[in-house]
Amino acid sequence: MRGFWIRWDDGVISVGKEGESSAFLTYADPEPFGIGYYGVCTGWGASGEWLIEDVNPSAPPPPSGVTDIGDFCWCDASGGVIPPGAVEGGKDDESLYVGRAYHEGALLPGKVKPGHAVCYVAWGG
Repeated sequence: MRGFWIRWDDGVISVGKEGESSAFLTYADPEPFGIGYYGVCTGWGASGEWLIEDVNPSAPPPPSGVTDIGDFCWCDASGGVIPPGAVEGGKDDESLYVGRAYHEGALLPGKVKPGHAVCYVAWGG
């Protein structure tokens, strides 16, 4: 197994070989944004071990203007019909809504695009 490290700091991502301190690949995002969550995994049947080190253990402050807006529940929907009170999650030529769908036995989060009448979920990379 070959080891490597990935470092992410203030919009700069660096990748290096295990045991070496200098990076062989670096990318500086010209428009960095705050990231609150991340995930790691292997792909295409590979296996691996992950060691996550937090060099900045303090959590960022919560976004300003966030308020408690009550309780929510999941509602069935089909045919591109969006239930009243659905949570808008973005835009892509039209409003996108937070959704979830079963795929190969897994319940996955996704985005509902009413014009396509489907819930898109990430699967297999």
